[in-house]
Amino acid sequence: MMTAEVTGSFPVLDNDWLTGAFERASQYMLESILKNFEQGGRPNSWEPKKGSFAESGGVAGIPSFLGGPGGSIAQAMGKNFGNDYAEAGEITRFLPYVDIHNDGGTINHPGSDKFQVFQIGGKWVSKHGTPPHEIPMPQREFILFQDEDYLEIDKIFRNYAVEYFDSHRQEIA
Repeated sequence: MMTAEVTGSFPVLDNDWLTGAFERASQYMLESILKNFEQGGRPNSWEPKKGSFAESGGVAGIPSFLGGPGGSIAQAMGKNFGNDYAEAGEITRFLPYVDIHNDGGTINHPGSDKFQVFQIGGKWVSKHGTPPHEIPMPQREFILFQDEDYLEIDKIFRNYAVEYFDSHRQEIA
């Protein structure tokens, strides 16, 4: 049987190294989430819009505020990092219904007595008031990572570690 022993001390990984690694990881994570918007869902496409809202634009039948990197939810996505963490997908400003779009569920609309004017099939329609009703929201999960993302994030940290130890070779020897 063969054994090996390593003696000596390694340099302490300083905060600059860790912050740089976490910064790159958070940027990669944010880019991955934005790809979910660009492709209208990954790995599976999001359920398209239905009814009168289906004609209002967006990417691949997805609501315009969700769809594409120009949608308001995608533009509100942010990243954050420090010397011991990386985050992405943080909503940087308040947007109503973000969770229900990501997770799916039902919105209990309380009803309204206001006068509304909107288009259906290219024709203008007006209506006074809406009774209370439920609005089913399909899951359109955008804050998620693909298997290849986890591999890439692992590679980011491995590469940073190699660079760090290469640059501190004299201290290690």
